[in-house]
Amino acid sequence: MTSQNRRVFWGVMLIVAGIFFLLDNFRLLGGLSEWVQAALFGMLGLLFLGGYLNNRRHWWSLFPAAVLLGLAGTMLADQISFLRPFSGGIFLFCLSLAFWAIFVGRKRVWWPVIPAGVLTTLAFVSVVDEFTRGDSLTDSLFFIGIGLTFGVLWLIRHNTGTEWALWPALAALGFGLFMPLMRYFDLAWPLVLIAVGAWLLWRNLSRNTAHNAERET
Repeated sequence: MTSQNRRVFWGVMLIVAGIFFLLDNFRLLGGLSEWVQAALFGMLGLLFLGGYLNNRRHWWSLFPAAVLLGLAGTMLADQISFLRPFSGGIFLFCLSLAFWAIFVGRKRVWWPVIPAGVLTTLAFVSVVDEFTRGDSLTDSLFFIGIGLTFGVLWLIRHNTGTEWALWPALAALGFGLFMPLMRYFDLAWPLVLIAVGAWLLWRNLSRNTAHNAERET
């Protein structure tokens, strides 16, 4: 697209956006307002995405594309009842795709994996949280997702020198897998105290019994 064509395109888009907001202010769109907004954001997002696909050096265009497409997806999900629990996750996942695309396009650059993995994890956790409503499972899933993120860094260590990622991966995975057991901690630790106390009493009693038996012999 030449510079002249770009100016024409953006001019048309600004006019369309201005007309839309004017109609929306006068409440002339009714229930179509959210749908039209989603369509506008979606078209703008696709434009930035097309700019990246046309020239991979313009990787920065992935971020406005992800934000705009994420907003469009969120707005559409809010209008469809069975998709509403996914609205927050859609936006976060779209943001993560920008970082995943940078990572895939630039093999030896490892840093996009961390924000990509964190955003993907948050997207998944936000959806799970909509169905579990505060269950501790979401906390566990978050740490497992972080562990898997660093696990990806460890798997590509030969090209990126990220051998160090093994330790945060193991720590986060271990913590995430252990967290579901913490709900039973309030019940478990008194039982542990009782068991230890009973063992001490049994040990002391057995020693006394053995000592008395030796004295009798």
